[in-house]
Order: sequence, then C-alpha cells, then structure tokens
Amino acid sequence: MKPIYQATIFLICLLTFPVIKAQDAKENKADTLEGWKVGGLISINLSQSSFSNWAAGGDNNLGLSVFYKPFFNYKKGKVKWENSMDFRYGKNKVGSDPWRKSDDKLELTSNFGINASKNWYYSLQGNFKTQFDKGYENTEDDQYISKFMAPGYVTLALGMAYKPNDKISVFLSPITSRTTFVTDDILSARGDYGVTPGEKSFTQMGPSAEITFKDEVAENVLIDTRANALYDYGKEAKFVFNWDFILGLKVNKFLTTTLTTGMIYDENVLFDVKDDTGTVVDREKRLQFKQLLAIGITFSY
Repeated sequence: MKPIYQATIFLICLLTFPVIKAQDAKENKADTLEGWKVGGLISINLSQSSFSNWAAGGDNNLGLSVFYKPFFNYKKGKVKWENSMDFRYGKNKVGSDPWRKSDDKLELTSNFGINASKNWYYSLQGNFKTQFDKGYENTEDDQYISKFMAPGYVTLALGMAYKPNDKISVFLSPITSRTTFVTDDILSARGDYGVTPGEKSFTQMGPSAEITFKDEVAENVLIDTRANALYDYGKEAKFVFNWDFILGLKVNKFLTTTLTTGMIYDENVLFDVKDDTGTVVDREKRLQFKQLLAIGITFSY
C-alpha cells in the first residue's frame, strides 16, 4: 500500500475511534463515556443579492456554505487525548458564471499526551489536511489548480504541550515531519506546491509551534482560532505559517453571523508573475489570505 493511503487511513481510523466510543455510550449508559468529552459546532450559511433595473449596477449572486467542527477529547489520570475535525465547503455563483467553490477544507488533528507536570504534557500530534473539491484561480479558467490530495499534507510532531485550561493550548515540537502530497499528474508535472516536477510528494523536517484558543469572550461572541508554524532546517530552509480564525456572533439561539478568515505563508507555494501581455515571466512567494462573512443557522452540542 502506498504511503499516502497508509497515512490517510491511519489518521481517519485514529479520529473515528472516539466517534464509535461515543455512539456505543448511547446504547450502554454505564461508564463507557468516563473520561470522554464530546461536542462540536455545525453551521449552515446562505448569502444572496439580486438586482433589477438598478442604476448603480451589480451582479446577482448566490452563496451557500456549511462547516462542521466536532471534537472528541479524553482525559483520565495522566493521559490526555484530544481529537478535532474541521470540515468546510462553500459554493458561490455570480451572475451567469458557473458555480465555483468559496470555501473548502478537510482537516483532522489528534494529540496524545501524558502529563509531565502541572500543565505540561509529553505529546505526539498528527494532522491531516487537504480539500474536497477542485479549485480554480478564477471563473474564466478551465484548468484546476487544486483538488483532493493535491495538495494534501500529513504532519507528525513530537514535543511538549502546555494546557492550563480548556480554552488555550500551546504545542512546541523540536522534531516535526511534514509531507506534502500532489497526487494529480497535471499539477505534479508542473511542480506545483513545491514538489519536484513529476514527483508526487516531498518531506520537510524541523521545529514547529502551534497555539489554539477557543472561548466565548463575551456574551454571544465566540472566538475559535489556531496558528501554527514550521521551519524546515534542510539544505533549502523554508518557512510555513498557517492561521485560521472564526468569529461567531449569535443573534439568537440558532441564528449566527460568522466571520471566517485564513492566512497562509508557505515558501513552497509559488505564484505566477505576468507582464502586461499576460505572459508568465517569473514566479514568487506571496502571503495568502481569505475571508468569508455569512449569516445562517448554527447548532452547538
């Protein structure tokens, strides 16, 4: 079996186990859930605008997005095992243009720790990240620039986690392995996402750090954010930074306005530099940023 499928199956099985345990607990109320804490957030959002004989102009648009963020955490004695998932998908249609995705994320994270002192844990962390669907640079392009597992990332890290409470967590790792996969033949042949043209993957090694924060900072105001960084100490040292931020503003029990933002700086990802004629003359590193504001129905449990 190829390494990509081994890693994917391992992480999915690892993160599915708590779901099975939680389901079994519903059938057997004894002490199956002892030590487990299960919860999550589900949001369905809709955005729409239309124009008819509007002198100032404008394009009709319709957008739909959903995200699901469950967690399955276990803590008993000196053992701590935290599992989280982040599933997001959105589509948007402007005027007569075809439907294109506005948000797309599939991420699984698992952190297993053994208590070392008061708030510190010896920890092993695994992360799998990719997207569900094909992505395009703009609505006029027919050639996709991303798809499932192109790129895809599998990260394994060994280090120490500091967790003073359920709101904040800091993870520091001197030994981190991050493998980038580009399984699509077209994107691989172009050398996208840092792979050697024709190759399907490459691995970076180096120290990393991650901080997460989740709390209702004020009445009906929820912040859920994660930032992590990796410095590759190979021959061609490269820096990778990811930051994800969700701000939820509750209107009532179910209705919520949600702002999601994401920032990425990955020195493996290069963007085309074009001249006035549209000819590619160079490639360069750039800071990536996205933002989505929507209102919809939100459930937490």
